[in-house]
Amino acid sequence: MPNNYATTQDFLDILEIKNDLVVLKNGKVSAVMQLNSINFELLSAREQDAVISAFAGILNSLNFPVQVSIRSRAMNIEKYINKLQKIETKITDPLLKKQALAYRNFVSNTIVVNKVLDKKFYLVVPSGYSEYENLGSGPFEFFSRLLGNQNKRPVSVDVDGAIQKAKGDLTPKIDTLVREFEKIHINCKRMGTEELIKLYYECFKEGVEKSKLSGNFEDYKTPIVQPATLWVY
Repeated sequence: MPNNYATTQDFLDILEIKNDLVVLKNGKVSAVMQLNSINFELLSAREQDAVISAFAGILNSLNFPVQVSIRSRAMNIEKYINKLQKIETKITDPLLKKQALAYRNFVSNTIVVNKVLDKKFYLVVPSGYSEYENLGSGPFEFFSRLLGNQNKRPVSVDVDGAIQKAKGDLTPKIDTLVREFEKIHINCKRMGTEELIKLYYECFKEGVEKSKLSGNFEDYKTPIVQPATLWVY
């Protein structure tokens, strides 16, 4: 009896990551830019108004769509706490040792109580090339995919051809964003192939600690969802 259930891969829109670009299953190609942050609260009221005005000016000047994505993760300070603990063991003065212990406990409690988050900011820049955009799409496609009854016919996407056509459209868009954000002292960096693979891998496998990730991006080409162990008592 054939298995008609949808697989995890059916719900992912990414077809391939190649040449610093993300190719989607509908033939669209996108570039991803990573932006650094600025400490807005430390700016004066006049500087804050200037930044807001400049950012609004950037958005109003664009003649192409962009997607702003913010990724928030709980800050992991385990390495820092372990380092403090090692330093604490080397302190011989009782008073200094007590102060070091108090500081370590303060940092640990602050992270837990206040839920300090590490935020990353990204800009997704899509290309205007969408020859395959409407293939296999429909108003009720999501429900079909959810029930595993979607049309299984293959949608052939020429990855290399789509990338080649998208490069001419994306290059001026990326250059424009880099120049505009430099005006407000924000570094807008285009992410490479390895960086993109690691980023999406971490997004889909939230349980994997960054310290345990391999430096070889070939190791990331593994199933995105691993089966859980079933214990029977």
